[in-house]
Amino acid sequence: RCLVGTRKKVLRKIKKWANGSRPICWLNGSAGSGKSTIAQTIAEWCAERERLAASFFFFRGTGDREDISHLIPTLAFQLSSTVKGMELSIKDVLRKESSITTQSIHYQLKKLIIEPILAAPRSKSIQDLLRPKRMVIVIDALDEC
Repeated sequence: RCLVGTRKKVLRKIKKWANGSRPICWLNGSAGSGKSTIAQTIAEWCAERERLAASFFFFRGTGDREDISHLIPTLAFQLSSTVKGMELSIKDVLRKESSITTQSIHYQLKKLIIEPILAAPRSKSIQDLLRPKRMVIVIDALDEC
């Protein structure tokens, strides 16, 4: 994670994004510039505020963490515990299509994440309507896979 007092400007910018309406924040830079440290710091910041929906940190040379085939199932698993109502939809897909992890990333994304999120019941409480909580998914080092 970032040392206290460092990377203030970029962290402030990403936190502002997290509270805004743009769907994607893409952090790029040269190797060794601290992107992973920033991503870890943001993931921890989101987790502390119960806003981290899911995360995946690719890392070359570590087997599971350098293989893109683990990305969607991992995100789906994490999302199933942070998005109410998703778990049943995901279990249903896995029951019907036990070999889904051998399908294309696009198909997995559609069946394990997009459709279950869309099928999840929406909360109708006054608190949820007044203060919707924007959730964040952090994916780091996509170029490592």
